[in-house]
Amino acid sequence: MDIKNSKKTNKITVEKPTLASTHKQPPELAIPTNPPSAPSSKKRRFHLSRRTWIIIGASSCAVLIIVLVVVLFLTRHHFTKAVVPVVQKVKVTAPPKPILAPSPLTGLEVSPAVAANPVTAVIQENLYPNARPQSGLSSAGVVYEALVEGGITRYEAFYQEPFPADIGPVRSLRTFFAYWGREYNVPVVHAGGNIDAINLITPLGMKNIDGLANGSYFRRITTRAAPHNFYIYGPSLQKLVSDKGFATAPDFTAWPRKSDTKPSKTAPVAPTAATITVNFSGFDYQAKFTYNATTDNYTRYLAGVLDTDANGNTPIQPKNVVVMYEPFSLKLTTGNEETPVLGLIGTGKVQVFEDGNVTQGTWTKSSNTARTTFTDAAGKPIALNRGQTWVCVVPVGNSVVYQ
Repeated sequence: MDIKNSKKTNKITVEKPTLASTHKQPPELAIPTNPPSAPSSKKRRFHLSRRTWIIIGASSCAVLIIVLVVVLFLTRHHFTKAVVPVVQKVKVTAPPKPILAPSPLTGLEVSPAVAANPVTAVIQENLYPNARPQSGLSSAGVVYEALVEGGITRYEAFYQEPFPADIGPVRSLRTFFAYWGREYNVPVVHAGGNIDAINLITPLGMKNIDGLANGSYFRRITTRAAPHNFYIYGPSLQKLVSDKGFATAPDFTAWPRKSDTKPSKTAPVAPTAATITVNFSGFDYQAKFTYNATTDNYTRYLAGVLDTDANGNTPIQPKNVVVMYEPFSLKLTTGNEETPVLGLIGTGKVQVFEDGNVTQGTWTKSSNTARTTFTDAAGKPIALNRGQTWVCVVPVGNSVVYQ
């Protein structure tokens, strides 16, 4: 408290102490003596500097990157752990093997449905040069080649559906063709025949399809003169067989079959029968077969010329060549026609050529309807390669040369 003297009244004035004089505080804590002004009615705005915004943006980006890295790591770790066991548990199963069955005609492995397709025999001409080349022979499963009149050979070709595109020329029936057809119990397609063959059809029980009596299924081609121009398309033959009620599954006993015998690379064996020459009569009917080691089959030549199928100019290449030696003679029919006669019943010499080699054996046929079988010197059945078999039926004493 300060005591001041008054010049006028000599009174002592007592001043009340103030808070500022009683407690002196540091300047930064001093309460301002002037009260703050009243707040403005406008809302107060905060302003950040450019540097502050840059710092905030960089920090946000860094946080986002860290989060993404963590997420990717956890995701990758999760799927790696989950996928590996699944892959290990997958079982790889091989596709099912197709169900196959041997064709009774060729021994080739085919579907059961194809193996059950009908088989049909067709008599085909071989007169030089009018009937050559024939159509369809390369597609036949079995072909019999035998002498008829005048030293001419003729074929009986056995086909299993699906038939080739075209077959011909179709010619007339002989008795041994009827017997072979009955042996297989299949329909035989022909264009008439001599009187003995025609009279044999019914008592033999042969399934008969005479083209001359079913002309609407056949046609005459214009590039050859009659009678060497009688042909039938494969689909027409299939319809004809069906219309006659002969479209049934084969029921004949198949020849035994084996796989090809491939030559050894380490110790190759030279073929003992690389070339086979079969003499039926004159040179125009001389058949020659040459062995192909690569494909294990035989290329056929006729009268010194490559024997081809007019369907696509395809070479005729059987897998097996069988030479049967049978008694042969020419006699007169009941109609006073000359006709060949073969001794089909009994036994005789046979040579089976396959894999470039030859097996000497015996053919046997016990009755008109029995199958012809082939056995080796030990009496065991001779198994043929799968594929086409060409059977040359030659008179006993004819020359067959191989080397």
